[in-house]
Amino acid sequence: MITDEPWWVDHSHEGFMEQAGSLIKYLSVEVNCIRMGFINDDKFYDCINKSLIPEFNDFCKIFSELKEKKKPKRREMRDLNIAVRKLVHTYKFIFFAFIKNNEAVTDADRIEMGYPIRSLCVRKPAQIAESAPGVIIKQVDKKYLEVRFFDITKENKRGKPKGQDCAEIRYVIDKKRCDAELMDNRLIATRSPKRIIYSRWWVGKTVRIAVRWRNTRGIYGPWSKIFPVIIT
Repeated sequence: MITDEPWWVDHSHEGFMEQAGSLIKYLSVEVNCIRMGFINDDKFYDCINKSLIPEFNDFCKIFSELKEKKKPKRREMRDLNIAVRKLVHTYKFIFFAFIKNNEAVTDADRIEMGYPIRSLCVRKPAQIAESAPGVIIKQVDKKYLEVRFFDITKENKRGKPKGQDCAEIRYVIDKKRCDAELMDNRLIATRSPKRIIYSRWWVGKTVRIAVRWRNTRGIYGPWSKIFPVIIT
């Protein structure tokens, strides 16, 4: 997922690939470039030919290769994230440098290039998680608790449900009864597992942990059951 970008940049890899592809396709038609005033702009063509197209090809190649793998390596995911960041940067630069304040660019041009117009968009509501995460908690080396969370609808016990950005983990120490909403300690985890590091004074005490999903609009799903863990 592509995060921390403007609303008009699609946050899914597939969606953004389609956006960037639409931009390249539209700008490859010479009559479009002439009408929008780009035909003699060397800076514009350098940006398209030396940045946008090579970065788009790199992104498509890496993303297509990773889609074929069940468990990509961390280095491969890092390469994908680098390719995405480069392409998004160029995509936004073209918009602000050549499109946004160009009076020759019409709304129809912008839409064809993959730049949506807010007033013409019908935004789909973000999905709210219908079920709580599956949770597995393990004590590791008497140093920390490893909280693993996953989409219960998937057989491989991995990943997040569609539309969910992260998981919220709440925990409390040595209280017999406590609603998840009232737990003192809070963590946000975008990837599983998440560590809860503890000190020696926790030994012999019970830590109670609950987890829930949060979607891309900041709306939370239901809590998991509360898991008691005795620190040994």
